[in-house]
Amino acid sequence: HRHAPPSSAVPARPPPPGLVGAVVELSIQLRRELADLRSDPGAVGAAVGAPLSSATLLAAAFWNQGHDDARTVIFLGYCLLVLFITPVGVTLPRMAANARTFGVEADAGLASPVAFALANLVAALPVVALIAVVVVPAVFAAAGFLLTVEALSIAVAACIVAGMAAHAIA
Repeated sequence: HRHAPPSSAVPARPPPPGLVGAVVELSIQLRRELADLRSDPGAVGAAVGAPLSSATLLAAAFWNQGHDDARTVIFLGYCLLVLFITPVGVTLPRMAANARTFGVEADAGLASPVAFALANLVAALPVVALIAVVVVPAVFAAAGFLLTVEALSIAVAACIVAGMAAHAIA
């Protein structure tokens, strides 16, 4: 199905100057991002489903291998990081539509690149974090790795950083 145009119209006037204006602008951009996510459940489903299906494959591939071999730990960690980078491709059409709207607003002096970039990242963070919290412990358990708070925290944080870096680059 075709992607719907960005959900919010161009604001009528520029936000006030200073910190208040930056917060207002960020709020407008964030509301647009969240509305766009709600308007395209298929893309959100694909962005969530891709890492979950990949995690299932990783769990099967590393089933009960344990943490004794450092190469296994490193390779599984690398696979998890890649798993969090690849779903960004699903959201590229939505990002392109939002970038076109941003271009119009920026040309009119109504939006800044900082607010646009921050809104994109803040909108993606809950989904990326939720997937990391679900996927990492499940894959670690299937692989027979030690499920310590420290190991899981580091792996979850690394996957969140990888996913957010991919969103920032896209």
